[in-house]
Order: sequence, then C-alpha cells, then structure tokens
Amino acid sequence: AERQTSVERRVQQFADAGIRKSADDSVSAQEKQTLIDHLNQKNSGPDKLTLQRKTRSTLNIPGTGGKSKSVQIEVRKKRTFVKRDPQEAERLAAEEQAQREAEEQARREAEESAKREAQQKAEREAAEQAKREAAEQAKREAAEKDKVSNQQDDMTKNAQAEKARREQEAAELR
Repeated sequence: AERQTSVERRVQQFADAGIRKSADDSVSAQEKQTLIDHLNQKNSGPDKLTLQRKTRSTLNIPGTGGKSKSVQIEVRKKRTFVKRDPQEAERLAAEEQAQREAEEQARREAEESAKREAQQKAEREAAEQAKREAAEQAKREAAEKDKVSNQQDDMTKNAQAEKARREQEAAELR
C-alpha cells in the first residue's frame, strides 16, 4: 500500500531519518526499511498514558432536630502508565540481575567470613583450654611433689626424732 506524499515531504522524511537523498535519487530496499522504522518509531504514540477517574457520591449525616444533611463527595484518582522502551526494559532487567548477583556474592562472602571467624575462635578457645589444662596439670604435679616431699620430710623428722628418743633412752639406761 503506497501512500500519496509529495516528493519534498519524502525527501524531508529521509533527512529526518538520517539518509541524504535528493528528489532524483532512487531508494534501495534497506533505505526504505530504515525510513519505515523511523516513521513507525516516530508515530508509535505517546510514551505516557494518564487515566483520570472521578467518583461522586453523597454522604448523609444525621443533624440536629431530626434533620439529616447530605454532603457531596468527589474522589479523583489519577494513574499514569509509562510505556518503556524495550532496550530500556532490557537494561533495567540486566541491572536488577547484576544487583541480585552482587547481593548473593556479598551474602556468600559474609557467610564464609563468619565461618572462618567461628573456626578461628574455636581454635583459639581450644588452645586456651589446652593451656589451662596444662597449667592445672602442672599445678597438680607440683602439689603432688610437695606432698611427697613433705611426707618424706615428715618421715625423716619422725625418724630423726625417734632416733634421738632412742638415743636418749639408751643414754638414760646407761
């Protein structure tokens, strides 16, 4: 379906589409397609569509003296739909995907960091526990040695005291 448009108008449309043509030049299929795409894009309609809705109602309010008062109420709602460019929608979807991936990566890194911290803390606590147990063991061993040496000292003292007593008894008997 060919449209009846003046040659000057067609040349101007080609210029608007970014194609330099004069009235005598022939048009290739690719140039024709480029012009059609440009015109379709230009005439595709508004980018925004605004819907306005008005609702009217009457509210009856009881008044004094048995009379009721009616009040007119008007509610206005406005809703705007924005027609997105497909490339813009793709870009937004890619940005959302990248943001989700970044959040997932950050979450994984935080989990790994927490796991490493917990492991290091457990290792430190185990080392501290081993130190405490070693110190307690050393204390017990030292106390045991003291006890044994005290017993030996007591035994030695008892033996010396016994020997001294025997010698004294022997000296008294003589």
